[in-house]
This record gives sequence, C-alpha cells and structure tokens, in this order.
Amino acid sequence: MKITYEKGKEPPEILADLISKTILGEEPRDEESSPFTLIEEVIFKVNELPDSVLAVFNPSEKNIVMDLGNCLVNQNFLKQGLMWIPSIWFNLLFAFYHELGHVIQVEGDPKLADKPPTKKLQKEADEFAIGCIKDWTKDENNKIPTLDGMGWIGDQIKKAINMYYPEPLFDKMYSEIKPYGLGAVGGLNTIAAYQAGIGKIRDQLAKDEKFGIVIDGIKYMRAEEFFGAIYNDA
Repeated sequence: MKITYEKGKEPPEILADLISKTILGEEPRDEESSPFTLIEEVIFKVNELPDSVLAVFNPSEKNIVMDLGNCLVNQNFLKQGLMWIPSIWFNLLFAFYHELGHVIQVEGDPKLADKPPTKKLQKEADEFAIGCIKDWTKDENNKIPTLDGMGWIGDQIKKAINMYYPEPLFDKMYSEIKPYGLGAVGGLNTIAAYQAGIGKIRDQLAKDEKFGIVIDGIKYMRAEEFFGAIYNDA
C-alpha cells in the first residue's frame, strides 16, 4: 500500500502514518483486524475533486483519493462550533474514515462496487467515520498536529494567518492556536451557541471542574467531550 501526493502538497505526516497502519491492519478495527485488500493506494490531491467532496473510494482502481484543498475549506465542523484548525484536522479524519466505511461495505458485498452508494450506505459510512473519530479522541496519545506537522495544509494556514492577521491582529489568531495546542477544540460558550443541548447545560458545565479545560480564564471543550456530546448517538 502506498501514499501518493504531488511535491509540495504533502498530507500531514501523522495522517499518512495513521492511514498506512489502518489499511495494513496495524491499527485494529476489531480484535481480528486484517489488511484492507481493496486499497492499494491513497492519493492526495489539491482542489481536484468536485466542491465539498472531501474524498472518494474507487473500487475498480483500488484507491482512495483525498482532496486536501476541500478538507481545508469545508466548514462542517466549523459550523458546529469547533475552532478553525481543529475543524480542518477532523475534516481530514472524517474524509478518510468515511471512505474506509465504504471499503468495508464493499468487502461485505462486492456487488456494491458497481454502483454509487445509496443514501443509506452514505449514512452508514458517516456513522462509521464518527465512531472512528471518537475512538481516536479517546486515546490520550493522539494529538492534533501542530501547523508545522500539517504539511501543505499547515503552510496554507500560515499564509492565511500572515495575510489576514498581521500585527497586532495576530494576537487574536494566537488566542486560538494556543488553546488547540493544549488540547482544546472549541470554546464552551461558542459551541453552546451552535448546539442547543450544550447551551441548556452550559452554566453547569462551566462550573464542573472535571469537564473541559480552562485556558486564560476561558473554558474550552476537549475533542473527546465534543464528539461524545454532539454525536452521542453514533
């Protein structure tokens, strides 16, 4: 199994490693994990898939194509209250795991390879992806990579920061980079504004010393807490 990308448009190293180990069966999906034989290559592109399409699984070519550009600009998690950089990281994880969900579907029924996924299959792949992300967040050894470890995406984020947040506005951007580097993914108040369930118990959570992480006087949610609360049915 190989990882392919254009020079200068590399994926985050941590992501490439996770993908390789998962496809090769070294990152177990169950107690009897084995390699995914339907995948021989994962290809990273930049702005080559249709808008909003993060990745695709091509059964006939035995590959998954992931679009770094679309993962960079997709606002799905951003609109749920996550901070900018964590939302991009989880776009990447969701893109890969969603397509892996389709791989498993085809493994179970090879006839599915000959037709586009139905809405039911798409929903199943979504749920599989969120389940994998939740597992990832529960491992305390798993950290969202720094910008220096985000490859091409990290470079684009740095360019955007330099363009839109020159001094003294850079301090505003740093106020987000610092918390995510310490394990936060979104301010409790911000997420509560997007999520009715969190909003109803915001004050209670703000007082709960075991919940979240306080940085510079502001309470943030950790990734495990966010995905556990917002996707509690997945």
